[in-house]
Amino acid sequence: MTKLTMKQIKNRQSIHPGSRKAEQVTRVNLRLNKLDKQRKVMDTEKTNKMSRYNFIASQLASIEPEPELLSLEDLHNLVELYINRDDDHYNELRATREQRDKSLQRSSGKSARESELESRKERDLQEYASGFIVPDLSDSLTMKLFKQFPCARKLSKKSKGKTQASAIGGISNNKSDANSLTPEELAEYGLDYNYLPQLNLVRIYKNDRNLKDLSQKGKNNLYNI
Repeated sequence: MTKLTMKQIKNRQSIHPGSRKAEQVTRVNLRLNKLDKQRKVMDTEKTNKMSRYNFIASQLASIEPEPELLSLEDLHNLVELYINRDDDHYNELRATREQRDKSLQRSSGKSARESELESRKERDLQEYASGFIVPDLSDSLTMKLFKQFPCARKLSKKSKGKTQASAIGGISNNKSDANSLTPEELAEYGLDYNYLPQLNLVRIYKNDRNLKDLSQKGKNNLYNI
């Protein structure tokens, strides 16, 4: 059954309260509000999910020479850097609040930003305990594919979510590739969410640094060779 849309309701600006058309408008508005909330939740989840990959990409870009792969211990170190990424900012906020309270001889609660940072770190630590999901950068192929992670800038439908090389199941070494990622683009746009299924993702565990298990099998054809 096709759902009613606003365009299908004629003269909706002059309808009588309590009429059938008024009920139709109310139902459409409720559905649109529900869809908008769902979309915002999905966007937030996507942003939270991609933040770790943006962070890892920026950390790898700062390493000279570029590593061909990471040890499992290095991968743990990256995860811990990510989990603790806001510690300096959090400590600065707390120190500012405590200094202000001392000068005013009062005791105020944590700011919304402090609480947000605390909650985010707690969620990350819980995931780390149960298995933190990251690209398998201890595998050389996944590392090569991760380095070709395209930017989330506006791409054509044909190339969206792919580098030119991954589209044909290969790996490009051409730094001038149209979809190659520069540090400036990474900072401004982040990585393209649609490329993520190309990669092998693994879980690593805080309390067992030697354990690694597959969370997602990458769809790139090179994994099948």
